[in-house]
Formats: sequence, structure tokens, C-alpha cells
Amino acid sequence: IYQPSPEAVLEALKKLKDANKAKHNGVSGDDKADAGVADEDDLDEEDEDEIDEDEVSKIRDALAQKSAEK
Repeated sequence: IYQPSPEAVLEALKKLKDANKAKHNGVSGDDKADAGVADEDDLDEEDEDEIDEDEVSKIRDALAQKSAEK
């Protein structure tokens, strides 16, 4: 069974998060953002970022624990 290193998993998560941000930055709602108007999608993205940080933290803790067990 293949088990990627913790560094590889964290790097993959970072790339996914960066790609997701880049994808959302290309959405046509940029005009609203320029005007200082936040739409529901913008608010949802902020919540997603918080969830991502929590998920990354949980994964990091789990990987550190597995590394310590070895």
C-alpha cells in the first residue's frame, strides 16, 4: 500500500487550495468586488478558507501522529 509522505500530502493540499482560489478569482463577479460589494459566493469562499485551514490542521496532526508511531 502506497503511503505518501506528510510533506507530499501537505503540498498537494496547498496546490489544490491555490488552484481553487485561482479558479474563483476568474469568475465574473470581480466587478462587484471592485465596487466593494460582497455577494454570497464571496462570503462562502471565506468560510471555505476557514474550513480548509481546519482540515489541513487535522491532516497535519494525523500525519504527525502516524510519523511518531513509526
